[in-house]
Amino acid sequence: MRLPPRYLAALINLLLGVAWATVALGALGGFFAYRPLGFVAGLVHALVWAVPGLFLVVILEAVFVSFRRYDELRRQSRILEEIRRELSGRRGV
Repeated sequence: MRLPPRYLAALINLLLGVAWATVALGALGGFFAYRPLGFVAGLVHALVWAVPGLFLVVILEAVFVSFRRYDELRRQSRILEEIRRELSGRRGV
């Protein structure tokens, strides 16, 4: 099943929001869970707990950029085909 470009972009944006929420919850949860052991330990664990969410953000951003690049190339190809048809029509006249 192929999603239309509009729905696919909305889905990717939704997943990006979920990934950023994962980063925030992981960082806050990691910090406050290990805060009793010390401030530095809390910061280290906040970073460790935020890394999976950051990984998801990077992957989803790469997918979104790839999708946008494909969409732009498709649009440019359509424009170039129109220009080619117009130029080939003029040569026949």
